[in-house]
Amino acid sequence: MFDRNLFVCLVFALIGTLSIHPANGRVSSGANLLISGLCYRPGAEVRCDFGELGTVTGRKVNETKAVCSVPLTTTTKEVTLFVYSTDDVNLKIAQVFLIGKVN
Repeated sequence: MFDRNLFVCLVFALIGTLSIHPANGRVSSGANLLISGLCYRPGAEVRCDFGELGTVTGRKVNETKAVCSVPLTTTTKEVTLFVYSTDDVNLKIAQVFLIGKVN
């Protein structure tokens, strides 16, 4: 039997494409970040760890894309974002962002 989810996961594993959009720079607290390329198995959750701002659970868009909302802050902070799936916490994407307060 053909398993589409497994096939999509294998293709992304072979291509090795992991990304966060926007890719870097300044983002406003409350903004959404699009994470592409991780393979999300059924039942697994996407987590976005914003360091001292906290960890949020992402919303899966499909098998390879998810959205995380940047936590609210009242000051501008530079943070390293770590994105991972709960079914493989050893595979993480890391990116530095300057998180700005909501205007």
